[in-house]
Amino acid sequence: MADIFVNDVYKGTCKDGQKFVKEFRAKRRRGEIESQYNIYHKTDLDFVYVEGTPGRIRRPLIIVENGVSKLTDDILKQLENKEISFNDLLVNEVIEYVDALEEHDCYVALNESELTTEHTHLEISPTTIFGINTATMPFSEHDEPSRLMRGQKTVKQAVGMYALNYLKRKETDRHLLIAPQRPLTQTHIYDLLGFESHPAGQNLIVAVMSYEGYNMDDGLILNQSSIERGLERSVYYKLHVASELKYPGGMEDKITLPTQDIKGYRLEEDYRLLEGDGIISLGSYVTTSDVIIGKVSPPRFVEELEGFGQMVNLNVDSSVALKEDEYGTVSAVYIVENQPGEKEVNIVIRDPREPIVGDKFASRHGQKGIVGGTFKQSDMPFSENGIVPDAIFSPHSIPSRKTVSHVMEVLSGKVAALRGEYVDANPFDGEKEMDLRAELESYGFNSTGTEVMYDPRTGKKMKAEIYLGSLYYLRLNHQVSSKLQARGTGPVQLLTRQPAEGRMRGGGLKLGEMEKDALLSHGASLLLKERFSSDQTTALVCQECGYFADPFLFNYRSKCPICNSTRFDEVEVAYAFKLFMNELRSLGINPTFGVRDKFFEDVNTNKSNDSTLTYNPIEATTQTEEEEEEEETYNVSNKGGNN
Repeated sequence: MADIFVNDVYKGTCKDGQKFVKEFRAKRRRGEIESQYNIYHKTDLDFVYVEGTPGRIRRPLIIVENGVSKLTDDILKQLENKEISFNDLLVNEVIEYVDALEEHDCYVALNESELTTEHTHLEISPTTIFGINTATMPFSEHDEPSRLMRGQKTVKQAVGMYALNYLKRKETDRHLLIAPQRPLTQTHIYDLLGFESHPAGQNLIVAVMSYEGYNMDDGLILNQSSIERGLERSVYYKLHVASELKYPGGMEDKITLPTQDIKGYRLEEDYRLLEGDGIISLGSYVTTSDVIIGKVSPPRFVEELEGFGQMVNLNVDSSVALKEDEYGTVSAVYIVENQPGEKEVNIVIRDPREPIVGDKFASRHGQKGIVGGTFKQSDMPFSENGIVPDAIFSPHSIPSRKTVSHVMEVLSGKVAALRGEYVDANPFDGEKEMDLRAELESYGFNSTGTEVMYDPRTGKKMKAEIYLGSLYYLRLNHQVSSKLQARGTGPVQLLTRQPAEGRMRGGGLKLGEMEKDALLSHGASLLLKERFSSDQTTALVCQECGYFADPFLFNYRSKCPICNSTRFDEVEVAYAFKLFMNELRSLGINPTFGVRDKFFEDVNTNKSNDSTLTYNPIEATTQTEEEEEEEETYNVSNKGGNN
């Protein structure tokens, strides 16, 4: 007896689960059962699962019976002549939709030539085993699945032409590639999705070689002369918004040019670019701390005491200014009315960016890397035809990742540039590698794709032939100008007094265990003082009982709350440690400490053989001024005697 579950709810039993599933599928194909239901027989438990819940991902497969596909040549001709539609194939038991549950019972062939009597279904096209994004990658059947997944994720991060009406749009921040290109090597899915209307990269001449050590591992060397000609240049747009908010009591914000009599007025220079209405003019170049929207807000509390106890209104300056490392040109100014009926000002800042050292680039195959250096064209190697590469890619990152398609695209891009037509790199049924090599040879090049190259410094021929071709490279939105961070002194957190977090707040950089080890290994241990003394503070320790006292609550004349002692030692500790001690005390735990004078500790260490020199930290008392004067006199007289 087999138990039957419909949408994970137990419904009953049947005598033969396998026979039940077979009859169910036959009736579904004939239209006697709704086509959205899928069925699966779990033989080890003898459970039959019927699933019809919404939201499942289902895909069409060609039905196979006795090793023969039901999609015949006659049906294909009828489809081409538009005598029948795709829906007719569903009704006529040629194609059925299968979900992830029913796939457990399916034996799917990739090509019709592979069919056997054991197969139950056939793929409509081998490309359908890929996802939408993955199918756009050229020669994707030559890569590992994990590398394809990484590759399609990098495509999502690429800077491209995402919309043609970008000048009228107001996204928070966006990147736009100037002069994007269509890839020379592409798949059928690329055309179906219409990617040509919003491309995201450029075709670069790439040499696969190590050069001067600037492209170690995943590093990339770019031709500075190509960058100056516009290679992979992009624009970054940032939106700034301010509105006249309304508050209870009839008070509201005002977008205007702030005056000097308001609270929080900035420097006069910060408002220099504002016009009379408090809004910056179009085309102005702005940088850090420049005010772009002048705004005055009512006081947080309606009335505040000022001067001789008089009740006065204090308006507050709440203008919108650029934060640290923000700069650019005012690209657009919008003055609109938002949904609540308030006046709203939108300012779009444009910042053109060209590739610099530290920017991230990637191919469509998951080979991502950072620009390690840029060289002028006169310092780049060149081929015997005078071709100078736009980028130099290291060969050492290919073997471990097994991205054969990355190498094949360099070859196919070269063929496409020479023939003047795009190369079809559709997986499984695209152009073959040997055909591309033969075509390359017919153009007078080496079939391996390698060329003789010359050293620009000496003019001599390089010993090894260099793999040279065209590759579609993506500029990712991980740009170093958006991530650059440095800090000296700056804001600290109120609770822990440690440096604030975050680049936009002028926060500190995190220094963890591994960074600490790196500093120690370099012998730069004194640099750690900057890290560990960032929240340095003082605390008092009772000499009698070791009570840890807060200098803000106690002083040297105060009495210890535990033992009534008035003798305290001053110690330097991290404020976070003092905070931790206070938290322990709030839990009813009273930590105590013993203090040892560092001067006497050093003396004890240097004269460990002298048993007469001892020191008890608890019994030690502070020297009086008379005793210190006597000791100084004694030291001076001893020095004189020795001379």
